[in-house]
Amino acid sequence: MGAKVLVVDDSPLVVRLAQAYLRERFATATAASGPEGVGKAVTERPDLILLDWNMPGASGRETLGALARDERTRNIPVVVMTTDDQVCQLSTSVDHLTKPFDQERLIGKVLERLSAGGAHP
Repeated sequence: MGAKVLVVDDSPLVVRLAQAYLRERFATATAASGPEGVGKAVTERPDLILLDWNMPGASGRETLGALARDERTRNIPVVVMTTDDQVCQLSTSVDHLTKPFDQERLIGKVLERLSAGGAHP
């Protein structure tokens, strides 16, 4: 199996869809909240994180900050999943994928970020 992708989203539908799209090429782990995602990033050591921007509790912005502050997770590439295109203006180190997405766009974005981050898809 290829690289490991952590999907962090409070929507079970989005999580199931992302897993279904990724399963043939990547190992996946999932989390339903920002804090759970940070914990899984530490324990699972994913090659890439797909992070929902609009979650209740700890938002994507807060989760991204927590990942950046932890030396164990700060270098993991993150793709923010959102319905808001303005997220792409956050930082050059954070990429985004607009929801809804199809399999081709999701796989393409994951491969693009893994290649840019030096991980082997």
